[in-house]
This record gives sequence, structure tokens and C-alpha cells, in this order.
Amino acid sequence: YVAVIAVGLLAASAESSTFRQLFHDLRVHASTGVVQDQISRTATHTNLLSLATLTVAAPFYVLLLIWQYRAASTARLLSLPAAHSAGLGVGSWFIPIVNLWFPYQALRDCLPPRHPDARLVGWTWGCFLSAGVVTGTAEVLAFLGSPVGFVTAAVALALGVGFAHCGVRTVRSIGLAHRDLLFPGSMEGAPPVDP
Repeated sequence: YVAVIAVGLLAASAESSTFRQLFHDLRVHASTGVVQDQISRTATHTNLLSLATLTVAAPFYVLLLIWQYRAASTARLLSLPAAHSAGLGVGSWFIPIVNLWFPYQALRDCLPPRHPDARLVGWTWGCFLSAGVVTGTAEVLAFLGSPVGFVTAAVALALGVGFAHCGVRTVRSIGLAHRDLLFPGSMEGAPPVDP
């Protein structure tokens, strides 16, 4: 996830001068009617950077959604109460507004009620949302060419590291909780958990 944030920020930084040039060319075109060649080159450059960002981000999100679906399905099989089905938990990532809390609930419901690591899921989700907001802010500041964008980018990367750290611990905690429910008591004969 840190790589996803880093590539997005680098793309925004690289595109900032290109976008400023594009807006300048559009202003020139609007006031004089003269079309600049730069406009078509800007669109091509932006498309390549967007493709690079998507190439890094897509595998991360696909793996995350597959893992979430499997963890939620396993939680259902273990008779853990859930606010949403495994499918809705995954689908909720794509539904505006509810994607702010449904995915969190789906992840939280992979743990038994009142599990001590339920707070860890909250920290993970908080870091994820915060990283998204701060990354978006840093990208806008980079497009505008503001030096504050670099500070904001550093905060976004720190939140991404926090999400990655808490996320790994959350995955491990959910795996261990499922193992404990499958093999109660002694853990000597239990297979290892693959987070």
C-alpha cells in the first residue's frame, strides 16, 4: 500500500508542471483562439502516468478484496455474527458514502465479538481513510505546485506505513482468531496460519 501511495504522489508531482502548462495553453486558446501543440502531448503524458499508477494499485486492491471475501466467508462458516454478507463487504468498497464504514464493519466482523483486536481493525481503517484523504490533498497541492505538497506527501506516506503495519497485524489477528475457533484448546496440532 505504501508503494501505491508513493507512485500516486510521484505521478502527481510529475504531472504538476504538465497540468500548469495545460491550463496556460487552455487560457491562451480561450483568449486568442490559437491551439497549442502542447495540449495533445499533455494528455498522452497524463495517460501514461495514470496507467503506471493503476498498474501498481490494481494488484494490491484485488488481493485485498479476495482476502477480505475469504476471511468474511470463513467467519460466516464459524458462525460469527456479521452486519453484512461477504459479498456486500467486498462490494461496499465501490458504493459511495457507505464505503466509508461498511468495509470497516466487514473486517471487524471477521473477529469474534468483543475480541481485543477489534480496536486494531479500527486503527487500520482510520489509517486507511486518513491516508486516502491526505494523499488526495497532497496530489492537489502537487498539481498546484505548492511546496506544502511535499510535507503533506510525507504525512500521507507515514499514514500509509501505519496502515500497512496495522493491516498486517489485523490480517494476522483474524487468521489466529479463526484458527482458535477451528482448533479450540491446545494449539499443538493446529496448522500454521498463513496471513
